[in-house]
Amino acid sequence: MKVISRGDGAGPLAVMKPAAFDYVVANSIEQAVAALAQAGGEAKILAGGQSLVPMLNFRLLRPAILVDINRIPGLAFIEDAGDAVKIGALTRHHQIETSPVIAKHFPVLSCAMTHVAHLAIRNRGTIGGSLSHADPAAELPMMAATATLRSGRSTRCPAASAISSIKVSVRLMCIDNSLPLLFLLLAK
Repeated sequence: MKVISRGDGAGPLAVMKPAAFDYVVANSIEQAVAALAQAGGEAKILAGGQSLVPMLNFRLLRPAILVDINRIPGLAFIEDAGDAVKIGALTRHHQIETSPVIAKHFPVLSCAMTHVAHLAIRNRGTIGGSLSHADPAAELPMMAATATLRSGRSTRCPAASAISSIKVSVRLMCIDNSLPLLFLLLAK
């Protein structure tokens, strides 16, 4: 895990739009969870940054620490799990848009993703970020039925309570999102 601090406010990191914060690069889920727990509710997770960075720039959020999870392996995937489609928290919007698994089970979502922001934003934005921030621009919070969260242990819960939990306590980290096929069939 790498930690970068703005220190005394001198040097190239001294001037930026958001309020000062320390930056932690996590290489595993365990490191990310530990950094979030150690921050005592004063940290935010950075994935694609498309929802988070504008809130930081407008100083709507002022976390003491940003925990970058982009180097954690195994969090970007789309998988047909038989009774559900699983989507990893670091899965980019463009991956959802172009996935054959999503096109097969959820053609409405595949088509709708072409209308979410611009391609540059879809290439960076993640489903985990959109869901955890309940970002209305992505129009994804209504799509997930369950989410797997990680604190000291994994827990499955409905997406609505997952969103509330993440807003209340940043010590939880979204690992994946599952879309039940029953929900997908009803959506077709």
